[in-house]
Amino acid sequence: MALTKLTVVLSYFIFLLGILSACFSQETLPDGCPPDCRKVDFTGVNLEQINLQEADLWQADLSGANLREANLGKSDLSGANFSNAEMYKADLKAANLTGANLNQANLEQTNLYGVDLRGADLRGANLVGADLSKANLQIAEIDATTQLDNKWRLVWEIINQSQNTPPSRDLWKADLSGANLNGVVLLDTDLRQANLSRVDLGKASLVRVNLYGADLREANLSQTDFASVNLNEANLMNVDFTEANLSRADLNGANLAGANLSGTNLNQAKYNEFTIWPEGFKPEEAGAVLSE
Repeated sequence: MALTKLTVVLSYFIFLLGILSACFSQETLPDGCPPDCRKVDFTGVNLEQINLQEADLWQADLSGANLREANLGKSDLSGANFSNAEMYKADLKAANLTGANLNQANLEQTNLYGVDLRGADLRGANLVGADLSKANLQIAEIDATTQLDNKWRLVWEIINQSQNTPPSRDLWKADLSGANLNGVVLLDTDLRQANLSRVDLGKASLVRVNLYGADLREANLSQTDFASVNLNEANLMNVDFTEANLSRADLNGANLAGANLSGTNLNQAKYNEFTIWPEGFKPEEAGAVLSE
């Protein structure tokens, strides 16, 4: 009986030590932080599970810091130093990381949805399992030492390819779902049966691109140039085609149910009896031509 009581007391004591350790493991934040954490020095600091959502961490030094499961969503992290930081499963949704140093940082399974990574240094970083949907990867520094899922490395390559003379690509059945490809130029690209659902291709230019049977559900294709593009049997449900150019495009058998065709150029676009249009839409009045 005495041994049992002693065991219970020891267990309770260990439990209290765990709580106290969690309370005092994180360094005291400077006055006014958050939200104003600009240029603050958090080098090597334990900030595990901390909530710094919408904080201003411009040029802050978080090198070697522990940010496991931290909430940094919508924060300004531009120019911040996260080199060698531990950021496993951190939430950085919609954060600004332009010009940030993430060299050797652990971003495994991190939420990077909609993050602006323009000019960020991701060399040597671990991004395995990270969600980079809608992330802006323009001129982000990625090399052979960057651990990155194949899907997102391909997206980075497409975004940062030469826009003057873009290479032709075979992307048959490629998974680019949720990617931010805004403004890219695709030339002689095979995207047959590719998964482009929820992709952002706004203001993109697609020249001699084959999208036969591709899945573009809920994609942003506003102001995109699809002139003469093959969209035969493509899934275009709920796509935003606002002010897009679909002149002479092949829409035979395509499904455009729920699509936004406001200001869309459909002059000489081909369709057939199997093409599905938004409810009440009259393709012939928009200049589309019924295939025989």
